[in-house]
Amino acid sequence: MIDFRYHLVSLISVFLALAVGIVLGAGPLQESIGDTLTDQIDLLRADRDQLRLELAEQTAGATNRDAWIVDVGEKVASGTLAGQSVAVLALPGATDDDVAAVTDQLAIAGAAVTAEARLTDAWVETDPSYRQTFSQQLAGYLDPVPADDATSEEVLAAAVAQMLAGATEDADVLGELLVGGEEPFLDLAEEAAGTAGSLVVVGPRPTPPAETEDATATPTPEQQQPEWARVVAGFAATVPTVTVGAAEELILSIREAGIPTSTIDGIGEVPATVTVPLAVATELAGLHGRYGFAPSAQTPAPRLVEVPPLAPPEASPTAEATTAPAEGSDG
Repeated sequence: MIDFRYHLVSLISVFLALAVGIVLGAGPLQESIGDTLTDQIDLLRADRDQLRLELAEQTAGATNRDAWIVDVGEKVASGTLAGQSVAVLALPGATDDDVAAVTDQLAIAGAAVTAEARLTDAWVETDPSYRQTFSQQLAGYLDPVPADDATSEEVLAAAVAQMLAGATEDADVLGELLVGGEEPFLDLAEEAAGTAGSLVVVGPRPTPPAETEDATATPTPEQQQPEWARVVAGFAATVPTVTVGAAEELILSIREAGIPTSTIDGIGEVPATVTVPLAVATELAGLHGRYGFAPSAQTPAPRLVEVPPLAPPEASPTAEATTAPAEGSDG
């Protein structure tokens, strides 16, 4: 059994060690310890200043590269879409800045942006059974009619695309159904200025990792979002479509599904924005591509192509009679 003397000796040993440390620290080791700490602080300050300098240089370099890409991109894309009409469609979560940047690049390329539209939160917040019922209501106004096994996402997407492209006689009815009601599926910045010959879909930026995530929780109907790859498939089946979005989310799902359309990864970055009009040109030429820097991409940028000219409108019998040479002329 440990007696009182053992505790006393232990306590005395602790105080002796503390006293020796104080004496050494205040005496012969004081200057050495102080110099060592000062040197370490100076080294840390020097490292901090060097890192700040390197960060400033890298930031300036990235800014200069982006400016160069924008300048060259504008020169290359200028006029490539002259006479073409394009609609810009934002998915839920896409930022206004990204939509504006894409629209500006299309304008630089000479395209007429006929509509700026956005899919509302009804696509992700409504019960899937409601989306299914609503898509069945839309199907009767579509031409061509969707296949019997088409999903509600594909039918809704086909309705949006046919409305923006004016691909059906009931385009106005589709617009009223999609934009109207208590829970509209589509929001138009303003009334569409004509029909679109192609479509650019702008997706959201990468989703930051959640701080807490319950992997075992069962998603509610409101959390069961549509399969965006099927939505894009519905667009692409109606009108030449280019989608720009997050590399490992929206774009990867489209590429893995093998949908015949063009995709651009790196939403929010200058190279992706500059690529948009060039990708639209390749789509109009009947070529699909996976552009960007993600592992699933094929090439950083599309090759330059000549967009097929728009077919001239058919002359009416009245116009032909008006332009016919007069009887007895040299024509």
